[in-house]
Amino acid sequence: MTDLPKFYPGAVISDRTRLEMNEDTFIGSMAFVSVPVLKMAKGSQINAGAKLVGRGTVSLGPYAVVSYDALLLTSSDTPYGNMADAIPEDMRCIVTGDITIGAHAFVSAKTVICPGVSIGERSFIGIGCVIKKDVGSGEHITLKDGTLYYDQRRMKRPIWGCIYDKD
Repeated sequence: MTDLPKFYPGAVISDRTRLEMNEDTFIGSMAFVSVPVLKMAKGSQINAGAKLVGRGTVSLGPYAVVSYDALLLTSSDTPYGNMADAIPEDMRCIVTGDITIGAHAFVSAKTVICPGVSIGERSFIGIGCVIKKDVGSGEHITLKDGTLYYDQRRMKRPIWGCIYDKD
């Protein structure tokens, strides 16, 4: 007997989202999903507070985990100029790309995955990382792998997290 997909209380799934979920998958409480397509293979999970937003597809391989409060952005809409003004479409920098998380990969809490990124099978993304480039199979990305960014007021103290954008 297989377990059906589970939605925990408080999980929010947008009306525009088409779900393709297999057995033993779940979406945790207070998770927010607003992407056109979410594909979840067997055993994959989206934990409490995770947010999947944008105009692209998110695909999770078998037993992939998106941890608490992770943010998966399949698009960004960055206006040039004054943010308070209504910005016409032709003056925006819109980046869109599908996100793929490979089999048995783990995306830790407070991590941001940018548009168009693929995370390879059995990869591990550490807490608080911002992933801007593809991560190969079996790679472990942690604070020491990225570029540390420093708080402008206290130059001796790194901000919690890293930016992974190596080629």
